[in-house]
Amino acid sequence: KRAVADEQGLAAVPGSPTTVAVLPLRFTGSDSSLRPLERGLAELLSTDLARSKQLTLLERERIQAVLDELALQRSGHTDSATNVRAGRLLRAGRLVQGSIFQLDSSQLRIDAAVVDVRTMRVSGIAQAADQMEQLFALEKRIALDLFDELGVQLTVAERNAIEQRPTRSLAAFLAYSRGLSAEDEGRYDDASRYYRDAVRLDPDFGTALQKNRDVAALVI
Repeated sequence: KRAVADEQGLAAVPGSPTTVAVLPLRFTGSDSSLRPLERGLAELLSTDLARSKQLTLLERERIQAVLDELALQRSGHTDSATNVRAGRLLRAGRLVQGSIFQLDSSQLRIDAAVVDVRTMRVSGIAQAADQMEQLFALEKRIALDLFDELGVQLTVAERNAIEQRPTRSLAAFLAYSRGLSAEDEGRYDDASRYYRDAVRLDPDFGTALQKNRDVAALVI
């Protein structure tokens, strides 16, 4: 609320180009059960981009708080102009926005763009498509392309870290993504249930286990 109240003042001081906000992606397709990937894939991209010491990634909760204050959730979507407005409020120099397209019953395409918050111009685009079962490999390709568009040269250690996957279970990741959506909507009981589902499907899914603990603390 303070950021929105001081929007003019914040806009006058541009954010650092190394401070990046990854906004929820926008899903288009016939299978609505895939819509939670809007937040799940955005979270994966943010985690991977944070592997570089050259970038500072803004936390999803902070981004969501600004989106809530701007009442973006009422429509379920964001447009480019409003995304840039959110970027200014967050003091981000650049933001990543994009879309997920369900091409058919088994194939997805991800389009991601790097936007300069100060100029509102797209400074780079990453696009890739693959079978649904290759979702994690698809996300890695997008992440690596985004590093190029952001002008970041990765070290061997950083690249190896990016290749790590929080889970290899697509079903577990979908449950985790549903948890993120429920959490962002303030439905903490539902979020906890989805995170527990993710852990049940993949007991080694440490991120889902930690998120369930965090949400459980909020419910109490």
